[in-house]
Amino acid sequence: MKGGRRSYFLILLVILLGLALSFFCAGCDSGGDDDREDESDDDDDDSQEDHLGQGKYWLQVGEGDKAREEFLMALSQEPGIVDGLYGMVLADMLHATDVVGVIVDYIKSLEYGGPVKSGDGDREKVDSSRGMINFMLDTVLNGLLLERCEEMVTYARTTQGIEGASFELEGIPIIIAFEHLADLNSEFDMGELYGSESYGLILKGLVGHLLTIDLDFDLSLAFILEDIDFGEMETMEAVSLVVDILYRIITDPAFPNFLTLYPDGIELYQQSGWELAMGLHAYLNTFAQIASETDDQGDDVMGYLDTNGNLAWDHGEPLYIPYFEVLEGIQMSRWAIITGVIEGYRNSLLDYTEYDIDPGASNPFRLALLNPLLETYGLPPVIPEETVLDLGSWYANPNPTVIRDTLIELLDFLRELLPPPPALD
Repeated sequence: MKGGRRSYFLILLVILLGLALSFFCAGCDSGGDDDREDESDDDDDDSQEDHLGQGKYWLQVGEGDKAREEFLMALSQEPGIVDGLYGMVLADMLHATDVVGVIVDYIKSLEYGGPVKSGDGDREKVDSSRGMINFMLDTVLNGLLLERCEEMVTYARTTQGIEGASFELEGIPIIIAFEHLADLNSEFDMGELYGSESYGLILKGLVGHLLTIDLDFDLSLAFILEDIDFGEMETMEAVSLVVDILYRIITDPAFPNFLTLYPDGIELYQQSGWELAMGLHAYLNTFAQIASETDDQGDDVMGYLDTNGNLAWDHGEPLYIPYFEVLEGIQMSRWAIITGVIEGYRNSLLDYTEYDIDPGASNPFRLALLNPLLETYGLPPVIPEETVLDLGSWYANPNPTVIRDTLIELLDFLRELLPPPPALD
């Protein structure tokens, strides 16, 4: 039978993002102090151009929420203006990134040791017995972050329907845990709209999963990873050690329900799997759109280096994206492999749904697609071709323990292949 969606690298992301999602401040703009007054709060007579200008200013100083207020006021005067619509996308994107920054910063401040949360499994009780992560998941992320991600996706899709839609801005700072990672400069066009849609859907899908999954585990075990110096280790030793610690986290008898599905979360779980699939689909559309562009790429936030000057992307020409900058050589090879992995992952998530690419047969995700990526890091291609995950069935007929059981099975398989982990001091 068919009908659903789900993910394996989600399992790893659940662990990584689950470590992070421990508290969230309601007012989380990354901008910092500013010498300029926000004149828009008390001035309802500002023109549309004034609101758009103010909105762009607040984006440039990293104040997504204040930018959003200005763009909403501009749209109240002219609902279809492109700068207002596109500005909303970028303001919500900045807000979501601020949340990630607050999360990462909070995790860094956590006291070493102890469980991330504890309780008796009753999700209806949000009190000290469950800890701050449960409070944050149930009361903060479920509202502020998910609503903004949904809004970002809605405005991105609306703006995609406007031919030639673009947005000019000198730069938007991306700051996470007080580290200035990148500036989003110059022209935002259709490619960035698909990228924003992808970001919003993937983040919304992941957070939705976290709201439906038990995240009780011993955080001190995860902090061991942060304290390890992998610099002197052989590659296989380092991988073996990471696998061993992950296995200890997941099989810890003190937390037998870690990564199991809450009985009352099935509907959100299925919806989140669908959103994750659509986010991966939008990711693929992002680079398809960039590759199809025939204008000068010099001022685009994301684009390609037109090395032969023919105003078209040709196979092998480097891409450039924020933070990673220009992808060349091995980076382009890895990008091509990851794109293939994402396509296979998306197809498996869509299995058993109305968007199933082959309704007559199942389309499981082949983990062997990761072998070429392993090789680019000097690791052997150890994943057998027959190793597959039927991701669609994870959503068609949700099994509360499928994430936990699958990950334990995969880690067991890796532990048999890898050398014994080195002893820790």
